[in-house]
Amino acid sequence: MFDELLDLIKVEDLNRTNDVSSAATDNMWSIYIDEEKFKLIKVEDLIFLLSDISKVLKNVWGCSFTLYFWFDAMAGQLRFSSLNGVVDNLPFRSKIEITDNIQFFSEKIYEYVKDMHMSREYPSLQWPLIVYRVK
Repeated sequence: MFDELLDLIKVEDLNRTNDVSSAATDNMWSIYIDEEKFKLIKVEDLIFLLSDISKVLKNVWGCSFTLYFWFDAMAGQLRFSSLNGVVDNLPFRSKIEITDNIQFFSEKIYEYVKDMHMSREYPSLQWPLIVYRVK
């Protein structure tokens, strides 16, 4: 279901600088899960996707890196980016909740996407920014 994205990441030319702001933007990808696709996925699919992305990027980087995922409620997208080395100060201006629990994060993303497709109103302001970080 997400094979095209994984293929794109495999050939991506990463920004390997230590400038967190530019690297975070240059190394960012996003996935929009439309209503049709959402009907076909489960939480386990998101866990497999995040794990696959982690594995692919580990091979692309070939060294230590920081990978993080978040749900952009305003855009309705699951986004992720990777940075050179181990980075503790992620480039977010708002307050974030960081987790390393892939199950917890995937369940939250699933809930957010479900809410997005089930609600007539767009309740994006109610969703906290939760970041899943892989070091």
